[in-house]
Amino acid sequence: MGTFSRNVPSRVSGRRRYHGFFMGVSKSAVDRVRSAVDIIDVVREHVPTLKRVGSRWRGLCPFHNERTPSFYVNPDLGLWHCFGACQEGGDVFKFLMKLENLSFPEALQQMAARVGIQIDWEKTHDHTTQETRDKERYLNLLEQAAAFYQTALQERLEADTARRFLSDRRIKPASMAKFRVGYVPRQSGFLDHALHKGVPIEDILKTGLAARSEKTGRYHDPLMGRVVFPIQDIYGRIIGFGGRTLDEGEGIPKYINSPETVLYSKSRHLFGLFHAKNTLRDQHQAVLVEGYMDVIGCHQAGLTGVVALLGTAFTKDQALLLKRFVQEVVLLFDPDEAGVRASSRSAEILLQSDLFVRIARLPAGKDPDELILEQGTGALQAVLQSAEDVMDFWLAQAAAQSGRFQGLHEKIRQAEGLLDLLREVPNEILRHEWLRKISSKLGLDESALKKELRKKTPGGTRPPVDKGSHASGPAIPGAEEELLQLLCSHPEIWPEVHFDADVFQDERCAVFFRKLQSQWSATQSLHVSDALNEMSEADRGWMSRLVMEEKQFENPQETLSQLMKRLLDWKARRRLGYLEKEVLAMVEGRVPRDEAKLAEYTQLTKILKGKPEISGPH
Repeated sequence: MGTFSRNVPSRVSGRRRYHGFFMGVSKSAVDRVRSAVDIIDVVREHVPTLKRVGSRWRGLCPFHNERTPSFYVNPDLGLWHCFGACQEGGDVFKFLMKLENLSFPEALQQMAARVGIQIDWEKTHDHTTQETRDKERYLNLLEQAAAFYQTALQERLEADTARRFLSDRRIKPASMAKFRVGYVPRQSGFLDHALHKGVPIEDILKTGLAARSEKTGRYHDPLMGRVVFPIQDIYGRIIGFGGRTLDEGEGIPKYINSPETVLYSKSRHLFGLFHAKNTLRDQHQAVLVEGYMDVIGCHQAGLTGVVALLGTAFTKDQALLLKRFVQEVVLLFDPDEAGVRASSRSAEILLQSDLFVRIARLPAGKDPDELILEQGTGALQAVLQSAEDVMDFWLAQAAAQSGRFQGLHEKIRQAEGLLDLLREVPNEILRHEWLRKISSKLGLDESALKKELRKKTPGGTRPPVDKGSHASGPAIPGAEEELLQLLCSHPEIWPEVHFDADVFQDERCAVFFRKLQSQWSATQSLHVSDALNEMSEADRGWMSRLVMEEKQFENPQETLSQLMKRLLDWKARRRLGYLEKEVLAMVEGRVPRDEAKLAEYTQLTKILKGKPEISGPH
């Protein structure tokens, strides 16, 4: 049966939740995963501009718009840092957490799966880890559903209409297998199967694999009777489904997607990206289409850099997702009025994300896959190769609306609309070239347009885009910071360290030194990323910047000696300053005489007498 009203097993009752920082997995397990993961490989998947610069790697920060690279990765330390607008850094887990908005257990799980290390979650019970276990369970359930739907498409008698539909669209078995196309049966479906296996109904509901009727209270599969296309995240994990109806009756939506869940948000994912991402990195260009069948048809024809929306308008999150792989996006939407509006709005969002945009125009009434079927791959390639710059597209649209720019008032009105679009573009070269193009096309003075653009831009300047900073970031002054940089970059000198954290006047430096000192005492080795992760959130970015600055030391031993002398001297002077006040109080009779303090004062005075007073540690 496809619907249910019977009692079903539940996980809700008795569930325990613990709030607080994730502490469950052993440090050795975290260290094993971190050591096995190549941070350069992970970061390079999301920062295509990453290039080696000496012992470090540098690229455009994936977390903010910038013109000059300010994002650095040090593979020896296993750390990254943005010296630009973010002023943040950390290890590979922190990178993934920030990039994907993940908890630490989720980031750890992803990296563990990447390197084939099994994490024993069952020994942990805190709130964050419970959420991770829940998500792993949901992912496993979605994977089972996809396999069930694939088998149903191949074997069920009632799927004959679905098989004919796919055959008519000339979707080959290899393509169906690649994209894991399936069919949701109306009878004895996955809902039946899962409940029979003891899967709690709450899990089935939370993955979008079932819905409950408000009228009858019965459960059903919202995609039953449809061809389904599994929606995968960039790691290939199934997070939802899109379903295409086989019944063209009036009032029946042609496509519906899984509802929003803890795993799936239609505004943050793109269909086909998992299969397209390698091509996108190689070509630095993505083709964005509107439908699942368009993606499958294009990939089948060898055009593997194609991805699709998920039944909603294009979003900023999707633009940032594409930016992790490409520098240019070609929009290939329907040529009707709705498609033109969608192209224009999508282009604005892409440009605001500092991506180049071109518009490809399909023949009237044709989808990309239909064009391939009727005229061959070459016809679609020709459409893509003739894609026009988005400003040419906008000018053509404006000309069509205004009767070829008849009259000064109409030209000014159109120019103002185009300048509104232009002021959101971060790329200054592009803005300059487009101003020239608008001036030429509309016959308006370029300098006047520039003045109008400055008026429209807040503060009279172009939109703020961080230009990054110097290759190593601004220098962090001070002997205390320099000593920490030395100790992190040259662990071989730690046997020569004969002082404690009280030489540091800056409490942040003292805390970080204690963590490093504790590591060295326990293991005769350093794990800078561990020490960094143990710092407070407020201090972590500052300390990451310090460690990643990569200061060069020609003679580490000599530098250590000089810095130690300097800091010990300042420690002595601080102590002497304190004792001077104490001794003065004794002389004036305000406090009892303390022989030990008097002797210490006399000794420090002799030691420091005649020594030149050097500048402080900061």
